[in-house]
Amino acid sequence: MRIHQSLFLALAIATLHACAPSGPKMVATGQQGMQHLTVDLSYVYWTTSDGRTSTLYKALKDDNQPPVQVVAVPGRVEALAVDDDGLYLVVSGAQGQDVIRKIPKKKGQPSDLVVSKNKITSIALDATHVYWTQNGNPGDSDDTMTPGVLRVMRTGGTPLNLATRQQGIPRQITLSATHVYWVDSEPGKQNTILGLRKGGGSVITMAVVPDAETSGVPALASDDTSLYYKTRTTIMRLNADGGVAVKFATIPDSDSSILAIDAHNLYFEGPRGPMRFGLAGGPAVPVADGAGPAIAVDSQAVYWLTAGSVIQMPKR
Repeated sequence: MRIHQSLFLALAIATLHACAPSGPKMVATGQQGMQHLTVDLSYVYWTTSDGRTSTLYKALKDDNQPPVQVVAVPGRVEALAVDDDGLYLVVSGAQGQDVIRKIPKKKGQPSDLVVSKNKITSIALDATHVYWTQNGNPGDSDDTMTPGVLRVMRTGGTPLNLATRQQGIPRQITLSATHVYWVDSEPGKQNTILGLRKGGGSVITMAVVPDAETSGVPALASDDTSLYYKTRTTIMRLNADGGVAVKFATIPDSDSSILAIDAHNLYFEGPRGPMRFGLAGGPAVPVADGAGPAIAVDSQAVYWLTAGSVIQMPKR
């Protein structure tokens, strides 16, 4: 009888542990010079840099195996994205050029979808295209060399200019199902948030944010109905096609340019670590301590980089 009771108790405790929300999990540690982070259904991916070489790593989300090096590249990785087929790195400083390099997840060799003499500043993906922002000379006679927004098929091809001759430095590109959004940053002056329908049309001025309100470039995130942007102390919301920006939330003072979104929450970097704010309203809530340079989310967890570690926190 005691043996059966002991087994029952052990099973009950195990069930409680399995059902109870767990705390932060360390996916990897000892990572120096961490920069960028993204996730897919199975893996967490991140980059590190020693100033001359950047390295892409991956680790299974639900395993305790050590991280695996995917690739090392000369230069600095400026942005990272992932889709079902592969990983996309913006690599700067490789032979004096910027490239968007696709790393297949399965078979095949890495390939450069884009090779540019301009500085590529951000990247985003949808089901068919790779989008990016670039710096350049506004007065150049060649539109493709001016500051702007471009896209190319995920399988490669000729890039298409969506917006050219921006006044500042285009950054922080983000996508919805129907729109492309970005920030035209004029340091020391202002940041103009712009939008454009993917199918074409005129560029929309969504909002103008004085530089003093951000101490940098506003972070952007979007869903199918709204665009959100973050200043030092507020999150603002606009309709997808523009209009008047309304204050969506007051948040702790932070100069981070990180903003992520899922079906229920916005996530941003607070003074002490990642925080979340419900799309339905309510106060900003800390996710955990440990500030860092990147946040990513999926349907089950929040991920971030801090103090040489990659951390995973189940959603509650």
